[in-house]
Amino acid sequence: MLRLPCVAVPFLLATLAIAQEDVARTASGVRNEHGVVRAIGPAFGATFTGEGIEFLPVLGAHAARPEPIHYAWSDVQRGGVVLHRRERAAAPEVGSDQVVYRHAPTLHEVYDVRQDGIEQSFVFLQRPAGTGDLVVRGQVRTGLSPTAADERGMCFTLPSGAGVSFGAVTGVDANGATAAGSIRLVGTTLELSLPAAFVDGARYPLVLDPLIGAVVPIGDVAGAPDRVPSVAFDEGTNRFLVAWSVQYAASSWEVRGQLTNSGGTPLSAPPFTISTPGVNTIIDRACVANVRGVGRFVVAMRGLGAFNSLHVRSISAANGTMAAITPLVTNPTLDVTMATVGGDSRVGGTNALVGFVSWNSSNGARQPHTTMLTVAPAGTFTTVLASVPLTPNSINNPEVAVSRHGGVLGKWLAAWTDQTGSGAMRKVNASVIGPTGTACSPIISVEQTNSAAETCSEVACATRDGALGLVTWTYSFGSTKRVHARVLVALGSCGTTTANVGSLVVLAAGTGLRDRSAVDFAADKFVLAFRERQAVGGPARVVVLGLDLNFGTPAGAEHYPDGWLPVDADPTVTAKWSGGSTTDDALVAWSDDAAIRGQRFEATGAGTVTAMGGGCGYSSLVSDYHTYTGLPTLGQPFSIQLSAPTFPVLALVVGFTQVPFVCGPCTVVPSADLLLSPVNPTVIAVPNAPTLIGAELYTQWLQLRPSGCPILPDFGFTNALKFTIAE
Repeated sequence: MLRLPCVAVPFLLATLAIAQEDVARTASGVRNEHGVVRAIGPAFGATFTGEGIEFLPVLGAHAARPEPIHYAWSDVQRGGVVLHRRERAAAPEVGSDQVVYRHAPTLHEVYDVRQDGIEQSFVFLQRPAGTGDLVVRGQVRTGLSPTAADERGMCFTLPSGAGVSFGAVTGVDANGATAAGSIRLVGTTLELSLPAAFVDGARYPLVLDPLIGAVVPIGDVAGAPDRVPSVAFDEGTNRFLVAWSVQYAASSWEVRGQLTNSGGTPLSAPPFTISTPGVNTIIDRACVANVRGVGRFVVAMRGLGAFNSLHVRSISAANGTMAAITPLVTNPTLDVTMATVGGDSRVGGTNALVGFVSWNSSNGARQPHTTMLTVAPAGTFTTVLASVPLTPNSINNPEVAVSRHGGVLGKWLAAWTDQTGSGAMRKVNASVIGPTGTACSPIISVEQTNSAAETCSEVACATRDGALGLVTWTYSFGSTKRVHARVLVALGSCGTTTANVGSLVVLAAGTGLRDRSAVDFAADKFVLAFRERQAVGGPARVVVLGLDLNFGTPAGAEHYPDGWLPVDADPTVTAKWSGGSTTDDALVAWSDDAAIRGQRFEATGAGTVTAMGGGCGYSSLVSDYHTYTGLPTLGQPFSIQLSAPTFPVLALVVGFTQVPFVCGPCTVVPSADLLLSPVNPTVIAVPNAPTLIGAELYTQWLQLRPSGCPILPDFGFTNALKFTIAE
């Protein structure tokens, strides 16, 4: 059955989520076409009139007819009192990628056109009068069906799930302070609201900005399972390639591919076939890589013939043209049981490291191997070093993984499982592979269990720069499955490399059924994706988690992009770093057995600041105003300051919780955990400790000035801020 998530074509995009992304503009923009204001993007069109906006998503051939959404702003209220009301049509003002409606001197409705969709915001140039929550209301007309609103927003969808999503609401003030709002649909009226405390304490102009989660459909073959996705990124074109397997029958598979933009939205339709169409081909996890120096993707595939062989094919990142399929292993006595590939993120780098597991039917030997290739600009391959065994002897049930790139050092990390050993111990081993395809290090012992009752499987690995890496795997004991991880630091030149192995990290147990990990490095941390099940054979979901680059410990909250799926979930993750970028973006893709979906993941994020109100004893919001520079982020300093103080400063009150105490016009917000000396600005250095993620600091300045508080008449308080530390 064709299944598409409700955010198949985004209508509203998150400002903070795309602020660091170098979005290509060539496929989107705004034009005045013969007096009609039109916006276009790869998956949408929109028309702006004096009455509002008509947003038309590209729903594809599965939609019986076009299903536009018509939106028209109607009014703004506080506490039920109407402050602004649409009295007449407002002419849209056009820029190259923006449309603005100026409804009033202090109220603007703004639409920013992105390649991935349209971002809507309402800008308040001064504090709205009155009291109570701030509510922006608009009328929605569409043939799509609404879903229930929650903290993530709401969707308007077809029965298939495809459609348009209005996301969660965020308020952003002139200082960058943010507050979560809410969204609801009452009849045909869409209400976007912000809490009164934030509106009262915000620094203006204030922006009410609805946000969206970026789950996108990538591939779906109707009536056939879509499984085992793999992803790679090309920095030169700012594109991802997603590849996956389609099962036509019990023994008939095909490898499909789809190029997407930097947010994961497909650039063309339908997907294209990478393997020989309709034959017995299977692509395994982590089988796509990028070779930066030639701007090509490399796909490793097994099973292109009557026996399980190994083949590779390169694909142009610029236009999707494919070179010929090249065989690497065609020995009829060797059964290739899995394949993986790592690319080259170096400027001018042309290498690709293919890893695979072979089973020799003549003697029963099983070994993990690597083959080093170079890739020409035309996409042809030259073998640098062929079929190098990672172990000297045959081992039991091996699985192999190689890092998605070799970093600036040109040193790939290879990891594999080994179920052989004295006492039937289960092992995870690793090795560093240099640019000539030879091992730079001896075999590195990553894990060794204590008994045959314990197993290690589904190994994955990643590297930052060719020296720092991470290995993850599934640990099983009885019915329990958990994801384990260790950081590796490789020291020395190739041939003399040794490795320091970090402490074992056991990730949160969750339901006790967590497996199928995939990992990559993104800017300043590792990004891990894995599967979690409710019960053996039961519903599954994808979990995405940042890991500290030095310790491998969780560095951020767990993310669940798609909820519980009734069938299988099979995740993969690739960061833009692996293609040569220095941004912290990654694309997570997964299969629910029926379709391939994806979501952009920002590895680092930024801390947030929320205005808490509470100020008293001053008449100006310019002087004696509590503000800040920078954001509270792990490993980074930020400063808390008092803008242009006109009265003596006595202390900075810092609390780890809020215990609001109201006294006349004043509200003392923080608990008085710390009273710091009146150093303006006060610089706070946030340690790079993952346990601090989500921690909150409440701050407020105390000054010597009349306040109106009966019990503290000579002590005034500034507005309070809440700093939430992020990863």
